Amino acid sequence: MKTPAPRGRWLALFALTLGVAASVVANVLHARHNLISQGISAWPPIALLLTVELMARVAVVRRLRAWVRITATTAVAGIAAWASYWHMAAVASTYGEVGPTVYLLPLSVDGLIVAASVTLIELGARIPVDLVRTQVDATPQTVEEKERAAAAALVDYLDAKGKKGHRDPVRELMRVGADKAGKLVAQAKSNGAT
Repeated sequence: MKTPAPRGRWLALFALTLGVAASVVANVLHARHNLISQGISAWPPIALLLTVELMARVAVVRRLRAWVRITATTAVAGIAAWASYWHMAAVASTYGEVGPTVYLLPLSVDGLIVAASVTLIELGARIPVDLVRTQVDATPQTVEEKERAAAAALVDYLDAKGKKGHRDPVRELMRVGADKAGKLVAQAKSNGAT
C-alpha cells in the first residue's frame, strides 16, 4: 500500500531544494577554482538536504534514537549554515552587493532552508494520521467499523514501513495518535489485517 504524500510536501521539498541549490552555488563560487575545493564547499548544504529528508521520511520509534537523529541533524545544519552564510556573503560582496544586503542576503537563503526543513519534518510526522483519516473517512461506517478500519489501516502502514512483527505495535500506534490502540490492534489481528 502506497502512503499518500501530505499536502504541501512537494512545495516544501521544492523550497528546500531551491535553498540548498542557492547555497551550493554560492559555496562553489566562493571556493578555489579546482574540483576538490568546489566539492568540499558544496558538501555541507547537500548533507543538510539528506539529513532533513531522513528526518522527514523515517518514523521515530525510540526516544534515544530520536535524540541522536535530532542532535546530528542540528549539528549538520549548524555547520552548513555557518559555512554557507560566510561563503554567500563573500560572493554577494564580490558580485556588487553593498551595505547590509551583503549580510542579509545569506539569511534569506538559510531562512528558506530552515522553514522548508521544519515543514517537511512536520508533514512527515503527519503521514500516519492523514493515511488513517483518508482510509477511515472514505465510506460512512458505524463507530465500531471505523475503529476496526483505523486499526487495519495503521497495521497496514506499519507493515509497509517494514515494521512487520514490530515488538511493540501498540506503542507505535499510540505514538501516531490512535485511541484505544491495544484494542484496535487486537481487533485488526483477529480480523486478519496483518
